[in-house]
Amino acid sequence: MDKHESEKLGNVINNSCEESKNDTVLENQTRRIEYINIYWDEWNM
Repeated sequence: MDKHESEKLGNVINNSCEESKNDTVLENQTRRIEYINIYWDEWNM
């Protein structure tokens, strides 16, 4: 994964967490990890 892709991934993850401010910190961290795993799998296909 190059720098551009990792920045893009970071933006996607941050945006997804912004939408769920009502969640607890733990829920946000769990969601962030799920997004990382999904995108990591897609890039490694």
